[in-house]
Amino acid sequence: SATDSKSVEVTVKMKVAAPTGTFELYSGDITEGDYVLVSTNALSNTVNSNRLASQVVTISADKIVNPDAAIIWHIAPVTATSYWTVYNEDASKYAGGTTTKNQGALLADVTDYAKWTITEGSGVYEFVNLGRETGGSYTGNKYLRYNNRNQSSPKILLFLGKHHKTLQ
Repeated sequence: SATDSKSVEVTVKMKVAAPTGTFELYSGDITEGDYVLVSTNALSNTVNSNRLASQVVTISADKIVNPDAAIIWHIAPVTATSYWTVYNEDASKYAGGTTTKNQGALLADVTDYAKWTITEGSGVYEFVNLGRETGGSYTGNKYLRYNNRNQSSPKILLFLGKHHKTLQ
């Protein structure tokens, strides 16, 4: 008897454990790696009232030890551009902006709202959202920051984990 053969494509998604260990205060040119982003508190992978949330973090001697996976972000370059993505493995989402005023979001895909320019000055970093910078009437609300109405500065300290690679 004849046997019918069928081809089946299977996609497997695996959740990889977030890096643990010590994250040390970082300064210099941005490199691909796992970071904790801090401006008073750490940027978290949750959204409250349409804004990126924060989480209290303990910093001792310029180090964060074994941070919660919700505050570890993988910063990686977008191929053939000067932009970067900020991805949280625990949530499987990118930190991003939206088309609405000062709102933040966690995005599943890399759109212009998930792309950031990152500049360093005196050990602090400024993240500017491509989608917010170029689109709509809310270009003044283009910075990555968590929901803190008293946070006037978009400056962020980076704490780098051991697992990173320097871009050539």
